[in-house]
Amino acid sequence: MESRFLNASNIAISSGEEDYSDDGEYDDTFEEHLEEQGEDVGVDHGPRASTPQVDHSRSNDVDMAYMTNEDESSTRSEHGDGDGTRGGSRGRGRGSGALGGGQRGRRGQIGADRTHGGAGAPQTQQDYFKLFLTDEIMNLILVETNRFGNSKHQNWQPINMNDLQRFFALIMLTGIIKKPTLQSYFSTDPKLATPLFNSVMSRDKFMKILNALHFVDKDLAPTSRIHRISPIIHLLNHRFESVYRPKKHIAIDETLLLFKGRLIFKQYIPKKRARFGMKGYVLAESDTGYVCRYSLYQGRDRENADISQRVAHRIVLDMMDGFLNNDHELVMDNWYTSPQLMKELYERGTYAYGTLRSNRKHVPKDIKNFTSNQPLAKGQSQYFTCPPVLTSCWRDKNFIVFGSNKHSDFILKTLEKRTWNDREIVKPGPIIDYNKYMGGVDLADQCIKYYNMDRRSLKWYKKLFFHLLDIATHNTHVVYKQNTGTTISVLDFRLKLVDLLLNEAGPDPTCTGGQRGRPRSIGPDLARLNTNHHFPSFNPATSSRGNPVARRCRVCNASRHRTAGSTDRKRVETKYCCAECGNIPLCPVLCFRRWHTERDLQ
Repeated sequence: MESRFLNASNIAISSGEEDYSDDGEYDDTFEEHLEEQGEDVGVDHGPRASTPQVDHSRSNDVDMAYMTNEDESSTRSEHGDGDGTRGGSRGRGRGSGALGGGQRGRRGQIGADRTHGGAGAPQTQQDYFKLFLTDEIMNLILVETNRFGNSKHQNWQPINMNDLQRFFALIMLTGIIKKPTLQSYFSTDPKLATPLFNSVMSRDKFMKILNALHFVDKDLAPTSRIHRISPIIHLLNHRFESVYRPKKHIAIDETLLLFKGRLIFKQYIPKKRARFGMKGYVLAESDTGYVCRYSLYQGRDRENADISQRVAHRIVLDMMDGFLNNDHELVMDNWYTSPQLMKELYERGTYAYGTLRSNRKHVPKDIKNFTSNQPLAKGQSQYFTCPPVLTSCWRDKNFIVFGSNKHSDFILKTLEKRTWNDREIVKPGPIIDYNKYMGGVDLADQCIKYYNMDRRSLKWYKKLFFHLLDIATHNTHVVYKQNTGTTISVLDFRLKLVDLLLNEAGPDPTCTGGQRGRPRSIGPDLARLNTNHHFPSFNPATSSRGNPVARRCRVCNASRHRTAGSTDRKRVETKYCCAECGNIPLCPVLCFRRWHTERDLQ
C-alpha cells in the first residue's frame, strides 16, 4: 500500500536559523479563533469526498470524562501514571482487553484469566486462533452454508464442523502453496501434485463447500449494502477489541482489497497498488500491526449524513468508539487530521497528531501564507499554539504542515549522525514520532500479504471473508507472540496452525485419497501373499478336452496394461495356475513369484 512515511534521507537538512516568531493572532481561546477564521472548507480528494456508510461493531458504552484545561492538573493527581505527558487514563478504562477483564494499566496482552497457565489458558496456536474464530462464528457459517447448499444442490450432503475445519485448513494452505487454479491443488499430475489435499478432502467436496459458503440467510431482506458479510464483520470486530488491548500508540489508515467485479461501492484509487477494489478503514496497533477494528466503505450515504461534521471526522470517531478515554495516541495522515477533531479527541482523553492540509478549516492563515509564498528556508519551521492544538509548518524539500494535541513545541531534534559525511540528521520531534508510529496499518498489510488466502472470485463477500480470515490469523500470530514470549515466523506459525486444525478434525471418512471413478478389482484376497502351500499346477481341463487349457496370465496382462504409453497388447497365455488362490493363471517362474510377493497387482 502507499507508504506514508517521511523518508529520513529526504528530510536531512542543513542547520539553519529557526524562526519561532508568533504574531499573537493565534493566542486566543480555541472557540474565539474558530469564529475569526470563518468558513474555509478543505478540498478532499477522489472518492473520499463522499459520505461513507461505515459498518463497525460498537463495544459497550464507556463513561467519558470530558476534561478542560482548568482541571488537567487535578486529573493528573487522580489518575496519573506519569509518563511525562498528560498523566494516566481518563475516565473508566477497558481493562487489559481480557476475556472477562484484567488488570488496569496492562497493555498489549490478552486477559489475565487466560494467560500463562491459568485455568483455561490457551496453549497452542489453535487455542489462540479460536479466541478469534469462535464457536459462535463457526456455527453461523456452518448453518448458513448448509442452508444455502441444500437450496442450491439437489444432492447436497450436509457438512459438519470437522468438514468446515478441514476446509479452512486447506484454504489457509493455499495461501502458502501458490498454484494457478484451485483444481490444481487436487491434481494427480506429478508436476502439480500436492498429495495432502487429496488425502484431507476430495476435490468435488471442497469446491461444493466453497460454492455454498454463506454467512447470512439469502431470503432475508437486505438491511445494508454489505448485509451478506456484516454479521462476520461485527463478530470479528468484537473479538478483535475484547481479546487484546492495544498498546499506547495506534494508527488509522485505509486499505484497498483488489476486486474488479461488479460492485456498487467499488473504489478507484490510482496511488494504491491494487487501484480497483473494496476500500476499508483499519485501526491498528503501531508496534505490532494488530488490527483493532476493520470497517468497510459502503459508498455515499446521503440520507443519514451529518453535514455538521467532515466525513473523515465521523470515521475517526466511529473507529475509535471503545478506545477513547484510555490515554491512547492516535496517528493519522492529512486526510483525517483537523483542528476540530484533535480538540474533541483531547477532551475524550486521547492524544492525536499527524500531517495536516494547509487549506483545512480553522488552520491559521499564516500557515497558508508560508506554504503559498514560501518565506521559510530549508530547515526552518514555524508553529502556533492554541491549547490543546498545535499547528506548525516545517520546510524540508517540500512544506510539511503538522497538527497535534500532544506536542507543545516543534523544536528540531537530532535523529542520528552520519559517519560517512559527518552530518547530523535533524527533524522536529513531532515528525520523528509520526514516522515512528504511523506504519501500524502498513505493517498489518505487509504481514498479511506474505501468505494471504485471497483468490479470484465473482462473489465480493467471499473474497472479503478470506481477507478477514487473514486478519484474524495475523492477530492470532501477534497475540501468540506477545503472550508466550516466543519468536516464530509467519510461515512456521501458519504451518503449525494448519497441522493442529487437521489433527483435531481427523480424517474424512468419505475421502478416497484422490482415486476417482469405479474402484478397480484387485483379484483374490491378499492372503495370496502368504507363500505357504502355494504351488504351481495345471489349469483344469474342460469337458471336451483332456488336456489343460491355456489361459491369460494374470500378472503379464496386468503389468502390460498398466505400463504408461505401452502399445503392446499381445495376449500372453499359460497352462499353469495356482490352485490355492482359486486357479489364477500364472507363468510358472517370474509371474508366480511376483503374484505371491507384490501387493499392487491386478
